[in-house]
Amino acid sequence: MPGRYGAAAATAISVLLAAGLSNAGAWPEPARSIRVALGYSVLDTEQQFAPGDAGGLVGPLCPTPAHAGDRMPFSCATGGRYTQHALRAELGVAPLGSLSFDLAVPIVLLARFSDGRGATDVGGLGDVRLGLHLGHERDGWAISGVLAITAPTGPPGLRDREVPLGGVRK
Repeated sequence: MPGRYGAAAATAISVLLAAGLSNAGAWPEPARSIRVALGYSVLDTEQQFAPGDAGGLVGPLCPTPAHAGDRMPFSCATGGRYTQHALRAELGVAPLGSLSFDLAVPIVLLARFSDGRGATDVGGLGDVRLGLHLGHERDGWAISGVLAITAPTGPPGLRDREVPLGGVRK
């Protein structure tokens, strides 16, 4: 995986090459338009938010019980770190000015969960998302709605992470 400087340089170059008009999420895409996007992201953290079913997790690294939504280490017993490198490919098609279809495909190049007991590497296709966007703009105001369907992927135990992941690599 490229280092942080390589990722920053790749991002800056792609932004410069793809400069052009863009619509904010609520604004309808122009009629008869096609949008293609490719992004690269790096995430590196030692904390997560406690899941909704945390029920008061405790351990050496969680001196007070962690409840749903609390910031906590990845494990109250062993701590840990989560690092991810991912690509996200998107395609948007707007046959009408008020209707567009979106397809988003995340590709996890590497996701690593590591702690004092070792590391688990994960990679592959993330959750594929298909969306239908209805919107209307008039006199500088926009109203819109999105209906999205996500096809979940990823091995059991990792699907509940913030970022959906693909198959396990050994």
